[in-house]
Amino acid sequence: MKIVGNQNITQMLLKAAPIVDAMTQNGIAIQNVIIRSGKVVVNIVKSPICEEWIKDGKANYAYVNTSSDSWRGRQGVFEINDCRIVWSESLH
Repeated sequence: MKIVGNQNITQMLLKAAPIVDAMTQNGIAIQNVIIRSGKVVVNIVKSPICEEWIKDGKANYAYVNTSSDSWRGRQGVFEINDCRIVWSESLH
């Protein structure tokens, strides 16, 4: 696990703020904002624009739990301003 100092956390969240604001203004619901392994991760609710991001090549799918035979899922993911934007495909 990467340890991040308080000042770095503040800087990371300041980078994420305009991204969260822009998404909110465009009707994208934010589930949460976390810091994982030294990177801000913004979890959003899947919306029609997510499909556009995939089609346009702005986002990709990441497959999760690929070692399990009982459950596999995928997430849409892309990065903007050094923040990772993620939505679940498996819960819909």
